[in-house]
Amino acid sequence: MTPALYSSRASQLRRVLRVPLNQILGYADLLLDELDSDAPPAARATLQNVRENGRIILEITQNELPQESTEISPDRVIRLGNRIREPLGSMAAELGRLQENGLARQAGFEEGDVLHIAAAIAELSEFTEGKKDSPPQDEPDDSTGRVLIVDDSAGNRELLTRILSQNGFITTAAGDGLAALAEASNQRFDLILLDVKMPGMDGLEVLQRLKSDPAQKSIPVIMVSAHDETSLVTRSLQRGAEDYVRKPIDLVILLARIRSTLERSRLRANELLRAQEVEAAYRKLSENERRLHESEERLRFATEAAEVGIWYLYVAQDCVTMTDGCRKLFGFSQTDDLMTLEDLTNRIHPEDRERARQEMLNAISSGLEYESEYRVVWSDDSIRWLSARGLAQLLPDGNEMRLAGVALDVTARRRAEEVLRQTQKLESIGLLAGGIAHDFNNLLTGIIGSASFVLDSIPEDHPFSDMLRNVVSSGERAASLTRQLLAYSGQGKFSVRPINISSLVDQILALLRASVSRSIQLECDLDADLPAIDGDASQIQQILMNLVINGAEAIEGEGLIRIATGVAQVRAAGRQRFVLGEDIPPGNYVFLEVTDNGCGMDRETVKHIFEPFFTTKFTGRGLGLAAVFGIIRSHDGALEVRTSHGSGSRFKAYFPLSTRSV
Repeated sequence: MTPALYSSRASQLRRVLRVPLNQILGYADLLLDELDSDAPPAARATLQNVRENGRIILEITQNELPQESTEISPDRVIRLGNRIREPLGSMAAELGRLQENGLARQAGFEEGDVLHIAAAIAELSEFTEGKKDSPPQDEPDDSTGRVLIVDDSAGNRELLTRILSQNGFITTAAGDGLAALAEASNQRFDLILLDVKMPGMDGLEVLQRLKSDPAQKSIPVIMVSAHDETSLVTRSLQRGAEDYVRKPIDLVILLARIRSTLERSRLRANELLRAQEVEAAYRKLSENERRLHESEERLRFATEAAEVGIWYLYVAQDCVTMTDGCRKLFGFSQTDDLMTLEDLTNRIHPEDRERARQEMLNAISSGLEYESEYRVVWSDDSIRWLSARGLAQLLPDGNEMRLAGVALDVTARRRAEEVLRQTQKLESIGLLAGGIAHDFNNLLTGIIGSASFVLDSIPEDHPFSDMLRNVVSSGERAASLTRQLLAYSGQGKFSVRPINISSLVDQILALLRASVSRSIQLECDLDADLPAIDGDASQIQQILMNLVINGAEAIEGEGLIRIATGVAQVRAAGRQRFVLGEDIPPGNYVFLEVTDNGCGMDRETVKHIFEPFFTTKFTGRGLGLAAVFGIIRSHDGALEVRTSHGSGSRFKAYFPLSTRSV
């Protein structure tokens, strides 16, 4: 009877033979590794013969079948079957002796160990007897990922296989720990679903073996179990599991976790590859003296252009070395000597320091990949965000560990995320405030108009006259509030013309002095030759009035408020400290600055002071600074706030120079 695969393509025939061959070789290698030194020599020799015959069959298959996917003749398939029949028979005979003579039991093998090899030999024998079915004509696309399902329950394996296959995954199933290790050693998997409680070798031992194998330690593993003891979950994660899923399984959540785990694994692999590529380039600098300087320059340019710094932490020596680019990221000078781990962590922000240090030590102790983001504080007290990634490595001498990694400056990304959050929040509040103000203004128009009409229609000594005047006065105060809301939302009515801010300050200086307590001194430092800006005079005056009143309310007892105007040059780097207008073009701007020596504000308060109705005062309405924010934004300006608790505050508004003649 001729083999059923006589019309198959070579690539398909190789797949039919590959699975049992890989199982035979994998189990033989595992059992040989587990043999004790006092095991019977005949058992070791038998297993070695099984492995050697398996390799002979593999070599015959590779020689007889071309690599390309071409049609092969029936004669060639028959010749292949005849050639592998002899070593296959020898392999089966050796295995029989291992069972019949009691050698398996003497060697400490479990019954299932030898049966796994016997089953694989039987499956391979079906080919030589013409009983093997034809393989599928097409292999599925592995772009989604290859998943190894390990569970001693056939029902669970079948269910997970069906669900994952329907969602585009390529699956392989194993019913116990040894089968799982054999599959993992002979195939490439992107993820392993591993049952915790299994007879024989349980999931935790399988996990430990996988993570101790350099070729398999990077494969992400999701543990699956009906047991939810905290200690079991903790041990799984400590041994390197990526996630832990409890039975009964929510298949929707499981699919989401699988995809999330695969995505993180791919990102880590890409980042690690990037770090390894940079490190490889760095090692090549020592090739010879002539290329040393040139290679250093290339590496320096590449890392500086990418804002990447390379660092090494040598554990036994408690020594940290860095590239020049990395020193710059951490704020060290180029002349600093070798550093310790304490020197490095002292540059990390106090709020992030202990977490970052512990993450480094955990990576070293576990041998797993390291990833962290933290703030560093430079000597000038400026703060930068760094993203660090690394990998624990055993040095070639085998006696010392080091943590090698890269650091990237992600300050711009972090700042952009924060600005985006604040902008979205303020814009949402602005839209709400503007809508309310418009509707409220329409109502006030009717109230004030009607009250004024009635007031004009009755005698002055009428009993209702005073009440109507109170209605009109209260309505006008309410209208003033709506104008501030409209100013914040950028929907106020402006009369734009060239104006001189110094002249505006002079015009309302008397009103400003009358608006603050006599115990507060008001000083002015105004630029007499100040260039004009394009703006609405009443709105600019409102900015000044609100900032002065805000400063006065922050002063208890005697104090000083200083008003200054002038021209300042805004540079690209300086815009980072702005709370508004970070994207204004660099150049010269007219500024209006109000400084007080009051109580000041902490960083958390500054985040909210421009929100409508936010106030730190019991009687305040929280609209003054919100209006300032909206007016400056409507004038395409910028705003800088410098303050700290107990040290006063400085508000500095920037306006573009006028493009018109005064």
